[in-house]
Amino acid sequence: MSDLYTIERPFNKRYRFVTVEDVQKFINNGYYVVLKCEIEISKPKYPYRESEVREYHWRGSPPKKLEFPIKSKEELVYPTGRFTTWLRTKELAEALSDNCIIKCHDVLVSKPAPNHRKIWRKLTKELFEKYGNICMRCGDVISPLQVDHIEPWSQNPSLRYDINNLQILCIHCHKWKTRQKKSLDFRGVLVNGNESDCNKLAKGLRDE
Repeated sequence: MSDLYTIERPFNKRYRFVTVEDVQKFINNGYYVVLKCEIEISKPKYPYRESEVREYHWRGSPPKKLEFPIKSKEELVYPTGRFTTWLRTKELAEALSDNCIIKCHDVLVSKPAPNHRKIWRKLTKELFEKYGNICMRCGDVISPLQVDHIEPWSQNPSLRYDINNLQILCIHCHKWKTRQKKSLDFRGVLVNGNESDCNKLAKGLRDE
């Protein structure tokens, strides 16, 4: 892995010639990662993101033209087969689990806060103590539960550790919300709801 140079926020570093193992280490250590990679899949699961070339200036050095994920507001497409795309941290974690990454290219890395794990454990504990062990979207109390950022912190880093931007979702609803590519707040959805209501939500909403 070659440290190319520091880049402007929200990413702190750009690396070239990374391996799958390097990417896994970044994720395990709590970094936010965006990787340009070649993947191969048989079912539509991961989005296709094009590259765009931008001119980058660094501390008086001559400008360099570099590839970045294209900034597009259009709906993403989810192709199958073998293709090159940019994947974000959560997508990368799944792709690594699916073992579908064929080749890694450049990776953009954002450093976590020095006490990230301590802060995150504290927030997670407070959140579950406040709302209980239940998915705030469908009422599931059996599936694994995850803490979700209502507004993605990658778009607003100041909200990463704001408990008012966090909610509890089961793994299924978390994946569903991630695919929507927008902020969705489910706090209060199950207020005054009973077990029957929760079951209806679980059946009717989770797989939308």
